[in-house]
Amino acid sequence: MDKDKRPLLTIAVPTYNGEKTIRNLFNLLLPQCISDIEVLISDNCSTDDTPKIVDQYCKKYPFIKMVRNQKNIGPDANFLQCMRLASGKFTWLISDDDVVIEGAIDKILCFLKRYPNVSLIYAS
Repeated sequence: MDKDKRPLLTIAVPTYNGEKTIRNLFNLLLPQCISDIEVLISDNCSTDDTPKIVDQYCKKYPFIKMVRNQKNIGPDANFLQCMRLASGKFTWLISDDDVVIEGAIDKILCFLKRYPNVSLIYAS
C-alpha cells in the first residue's frame, strides 16, 4: 500500500471464539472510527459464530478487514500476524473483550497527528 494513502491507525484485534464479547467491542469502537482508521480482525480459526458476526460488521463498515486462519496458530503467532498485516502507520493491538470508551479514538488520533515521530504509546 502507498505510504501516503495508508491509514494513520490500524486497530488490530486478534480473536478466538469471541462471539460473546466482539459485538460489544464493535458497538463501542466502530462509531468512533470516522476516518484514517483500519480495523483488522485476525480470527484464529474460531469454532463459534465469531466469523459470522465479524462478517456482518464488515458489510456495514468497509474499513474492517478480516483474516481467518485455516488452523489455530496460537495466540502469540496471531498477535504477530496482526502486527505484520496492519497497514496503518501506527498499530493498536486490542482484545475482543476490551472496552473502548467514548472519545478514545479521537484522542489517540489527535495525539498521533501531534507527535508523528513516536515509536510506542502505552495507554491505560
